[in-house]
Amino acid sequence: MQVTIDGIKCECEKGEHIIDIASRNDIQIPTFCHTPSVPYQGCCRFCIVEIVEHGVRKVVASCVYPVKFECEIFTNTPKLTEERNLLMAFMNKRAPSSKDIANLTREWIKYDGLGPQRQPQDFILCEMCGKPLGTRKRFERVHGSYPDVPELCDACKRKYEARQIYRTLGFDRQS
Repeated sequence: MQVTIDGIKCECEKGEHIIDIASRNDIQIPTFCHTPSVPYQGCCRFCIVEIVEHGVRKVVASCVYPVKFECEIFTNTPKLTEERNLLMAFMNKRAPSSKDIANLTREWIKYDGLGPQRQPQDFILCEMCGKPLGTRKRFERVHGSYPDVPELCDACKRKYEARQIYRTLGFDRQS
């Protein structure tokens, strides 16, 4: 079977993962969680590629996506660059002291040529679970200003409100 990655025709077996096909053909796809000791996790989503199968274009994680049909694969499009920039900013925001993430950021800047255009401080994360809620710029545009109170995602707001109700009723339940 044959697939095309960034214009290069590559031979592969049905069911083979895109990242393995690319690696065998010296095509670089950035990744963070895919290592020989822990392959095929799909955790970081940094290895995303755009794939066109039967005329349908979609974004997939190359380390967990098995090729089923002849297709065309793109590893570095503007859409992927924006997605990877967001992922990089979120990772830096959640773990600013991580040496691994700092190294990945440096590699990504080399790979992309421009590097992340958004900085970690541009993002608002849930104060309880760390889920990304959006950007400060968007928040200020929608709400007028950025509040000084901690922001919570909807799930954490419900947990917080439930705790307040339990305490009001005299229960000291922890969840």
